[in-house]
Parts: sequence; structure tokens; C-alpha cells
Amino acid sequence: MEIWHRVWIDGRDVDYWRVRGLKMKPIRSAFYEDGTAKTWVSDVNESSSVWPEVKAYTGDRPHFVNTFFSDEERLSAEWCILRGVGGLKPMEPVGGIWSNEYCENRCPLCGSGWTQIAPFRLAKEPQMGRNAFSSFASAAYQMFASSEVFEALEAESIRGVDSWPVLVGKERHSAAGLKQFLVKNVAEPALAEDLVEHERFRSSDCSGCGRTWHLFYSRGMLPLRRSALRSDVDFQMTYEWFGSGRAARHEILVSRRVVQLILKNKWKGAELSPVQTV
Repeated sequence: MEIWHRVWIDGRDVDYWRVRGLKMKPIRSAFYEDGTAKTWVSDVNESSSVWPEVKAYTGDRPHFVNTFFSDEERLSAEWCILRGVGGLKPMEPVGGIWSNEYCENRCPLCGSGWTQIAPFRLAKEPQMGRNAFSSFASAAYQMFASSEVFEALEAESIRGVDSWPVLVGKERHSAAGLKQFLVKNVAEPALAEDLVEHERFRSSDCSGCGRTWHLFYSRGMLPLRRSALRSDVDFQMTYEWFGSGRAARHEILVSRRVVQLILKNKWKGAELSPVQTV
């Protein structure tokens, strides 16, 4: 497991950090009078000797954090979070992702609470390139997969997952070679509050709906109580809602059997983040 931080460096400090061995790239949108870019970006691993100094320099300023896992870590975990990271084209359905045609009961403030009530309709035939998994744009609130994936899941008797067709055009015919994941099983409240890291992770109670939503877990493994998770399925959703404050989702959890299948077939477009079960 490697935890990486994408931080922003002031152009006036670039020479100092270059001497310290930091690799940086300029963002060429604003410049100082001498032509130096005002903002530079650098990716720093927490295991780097320079990280403590970079951390102090960054302070409380917002920056991106991501955790990268090995296949061995994914295979050793009881459950992994599954996200579709391959971009689907068209990038959104007719009417938009959150149209009342497709979803209901979504909180207008935090974006949680929604239920999808109908298949998505696209203006034209979808394309995933070489990906086996995909989602709309960069938001993995809904996830799709190729027919090959669904056939393999059925052949291996994978439990707890169904599918919805993706409709195309005014005729609303089913898209060829692509379906949407439909996961109905929801776990009990499982978040191990006493084990979460608090440097990045936080939770908020929505002033509109009163529901609790959590920031996406980006630093390390999400800790969940084993006793709250179902053991009779291979797909289930978290009880908890995760989001950004404007949109939220249940995370999809998949068992080791599904992880093995994805890695064995080298399917692209899927992101697997191991969960820490306690």
C-alpha cells in the first residue's frame, strides 16, 4: 500500500524544493513577472524522506490524496470496494444522471438517499473502448460492464448481483454488449468509527435531510465491522453514504471471488480498493 499526495507548490519556492529532490510540473495558467508559473504540482509518497517537510509546508491547504494497492493486498482482503473508472461515451444519459426519470428521493443538498427507478437511456450506442467496466464521466455513481463480465459472473455463480439494460435512442432498444450493475443488497451500518483515520476523513450530518454522509475514503483502507456485512453474497452495498457534499453513493463491495475473477481476466476499467474488516 502506498499513499500519495498531490500538492501545490508556490512558484517562488520551486528552486528550494528542486534542491530537495522534489519533482514538479508547472501549471501554465498564471505567471509571476519573471515568467515563472505561480503554481506547480508534485506527487509525493508518504514513504519519501521529504514528505514530513512537504506536509508541514502544505499545512491545512486542500490537496488530493490517493492510496495505491498491490494485487496481493486486493486478493488477501475479504472485501474490496469496486468502482468503474473507465469513461463511458456518451458521458451522461438523456436528461442527465439525476433526472427524475431515473432517480427519486435524492437530497438536493448532500445528494444522498437516492434510488434508481429506471434504466438509463443514451442518445446513441455506448462505447467503452477496451474497458470491461465503465461509468459516466469521472463520477462512478453508477457502474456498467460488458456482456463478457456478466457472463463470467453467471458462470461462476457469483451471488448478489443483477443487471439492468442500457436503453438507446428514441426506440429505447437495449445496448449491445453493455449492461448496468444492479446491486440490491445493503449491509448493516459497518463503519468502524474508532479506526478511521482523521487526517483526511470526516463525516457530516446534512442540514436538509439529516442523513450522515462521509467523504470518500482516500487514505488507507476503509475499516468496516465484519459482523455488519453479509456473508451469503458476493456483491453488496455499504449502508453508509460516501460523497463530496453535493453528490453521494453507497460504495459497492465485492468478495474475494469477484476480485479473483477481475484480476484473472485482466479486465480494464475497474478500481479495487481493499477494505479492512475487523
